[in-house]
Amino acid sequence: VDIDLTSDTEPTRVLVVDDEETVLDIINEFLTLEGYVVELVGSARSAIDRIKTEPFDVILTDLKMPDMDGIELIRRIRDWNPDPVLVMMTGFGTVETAIEAMKLGAFDYILKPFKPDDVVTVLERALEKRRLRRENITLRETLNFYELSEALSSGMNLDEQLRLLIDMVHTNFGADYVSIDIQ
Repeated sequence: VDIDLTSDTEPTRVLVVDDEETVLDIINEFLTLEGYVVELVGSARSAIDRIKTEPFDVILTDLKMPDMDGIELIRRIRDWNPDPVLVMMTGFGTVETAIEAMKLGAFDYILKPFKPDDVVTVLERALEKRRLRRENITLRETLNFYELSEALSSGMNLDEQLRLLIDMVHTNFGADYVSIDIQ
């Protein structure tokens, strides 16, 4: 499967979170050779600081770290931003931690030691899923706008048009409250 690693002509940005410097060096080397822009951090807290200031397409995190485990890191990332692809890696894998990571939104779970090709394959699949999810959202929004334009050009009365507009804004933007002030 050929995957375009660019989104809007920007290279795919990967944040790798692991407290083992050797693991960081190895991942950095092979992902950089694959064309990814790689940032490395040695702790979950450093990852949180970096994520708050820079966008990442993929976050590859270790499970066992001294300051905060990868499960908690995934939980916190998802609270802020649902967009990055999250991949958990660990040398201490259990079915329970894999299930918990996936429930929290991790795309996959990689066991150490891993082969570089396996990591690249997981990232390519994850990025393809993300691309399809974004495309689906765009198509749904386009369909909603089309339906709105059809309704607005129909003989629908103003109250019905405004109700439709409010419903569309509420659905597409996840608004808690929508109002229209007509003066």
